[in-house]
Amino acid sequence: MGIFLIVILGYLIGKSIAAENYFSFLGIFGFLALLFIPEFAALILCFLAIQLTPTEHFMILKLGSLGFYIWDPIILLLFFRLGSGIALGRKKWPSTPINPLIYALFAWGLVSVAYNYRLGEDHFYFTLVSLLRTLSMTSLFFLVGGFVDGKEKIKSFSKIVMFCVIFQVGLAIIQRIGAFTGFYLPTQIFNPRKGAIYGSIDYRSVGTIGNPNILGQAILLFSFPVLMSFLEKGGHTKRWILSSLILVGIILTGSRSAYLGTVVLLLFLIHQLRRRRIKSLIQLLILGGLVFYFLKDYFFHRVLSEFEVFDISRREFLFDPGSSTTTRWDIWYNKLSFGAHSPIFGYGWSGGFWASASLLSGGTDSHNQYVETLVDLGIPGLIIFIGLHSYILYLTWKLRSISEDPFYAQLSKALFVSFLGFYAAMWGVVTLETGNPVTGIFWALAGLVMSARRIALQERQTFRETDVVGSKVYRGY
Repeated sequence: MGIFLIVILGYLIGKSIAAENYFSFLGIFGFLALLFIPEFAALILCFLAIQLTPTEHFMILKLGSLGFYIWDPIILLLFFRLGSGIALGRKKWPSTPINPLIYALFAWGLVSVAYNYRLGEDHFYFTLVSLLRTLSMTSLFFLVGGFVDGKEKIKSFSKIVMFCVIFQVGLAIIQRIGAFTGFYLPTQIFNPRKGAIYGSIDYRSVGTIGNPNILGQAILLFSFPVLMSFLEKGGHTKRWILSSLILVGIILTGSRSAYLGTVVLLLFLIHQLRRRRIKSLIQLLILGGLVFYFLKDYFFHRVLSEFEVFDISRREFLFDPGSSTTTRWDIWYNKLSFGAHSPIFGYGWSGGFWASASLLSGGTDSHNQYVETLVDLGIPGLIIFIGLHSYILYLTWKLRSISEDPFYAQLSKALFVSFLGFYAAMWGVVTLETGNPVTGIFWALAGLVMSARRIALQERQTFRETDVVGSKVYRGY
């Protein structure tokens, strides 16, 4: 074990010095920290680390067209610690109902990758590394399931998520202000290449995620602690401040797919508040109206930029042929036509991006997770993918009925709606792909659902056993 760690650390330090990439030392410090801090704290460090932008600043080494980032050794060592603990009998590997579907998805992905070796070694290498990096992000599902083993840890994890949304939205606001004041430092650190022209209304905030669409997806997932606050008593001031932050953050991303997901969140809140808390519903509508009023110019620019003119005679908007929406429809059509040539095995994990390069002028993703999965993994892969995520939604919703503790019902509803908004937004963007921070965030929260489910079942069983013992004592007395 000691020799293994020394070799890894020596390699990382050598690569960092050779590449003059001193940001990589952050990864080394994180790697070392895992040796001395508790497992749950290491998990939190890992969860925070994956939100760093996948740019050259945080890249330790490059494998073909894909990078190995500072959080990868953290995840790998943490996973090694969980596995070694299980091997030594100190831990039991947490089993969940969705494990078989996860295994099936990646097994089929491996079959698809192997089948498409026929397209050349470069294609095979790209898809295999893509699969392995997605596995790295998905491992957070098992890590959360292994290290979150009590109700208090669930609450602690929720607080970390709340910190993340405050930090990401706060940075997004700073970046937006910097687009007009010249304070570019946060953007230069986290997004040195991507983004619109500074000082332009087109500028879109990226937080530390590096992509405005992906930041919008992350905020949708991070919203569940705020949604929980609407189901609790008290905490009105905190509730409204956090709600306004989420709305502002999502609007500043300029992501229309995130706007679609936000509609799901708002409909849920309106439904929850319409009967029990009319006053809170009115406050929510006023708050949303104020946020919308102050950001209406930017919001309408992002939404109405898709249209060229309003046709009075036909009473309808005409789409700009070069707009993002029209272009994506063309991409979807071309991708589906391309995928029809390999409907069973697809083109390998993320292989549709690589293989369609000749068809789509340099290659692009589908800007639609479901189309991308169909092209990459074929019809069987899409069926497994939809089955897996439908089952996650089902188990998230059923969590509310396992225990009489209202905490689990609140957590169930909040995560269910966050996931639903996330899935809705995936109609306009590909997020569950290799190296994407939101992949890790999603699987960490899915693992949180399974941990909560296991803990709630254990508490119910303990309560029943205690009740039975109490009944026997009472009858004996």
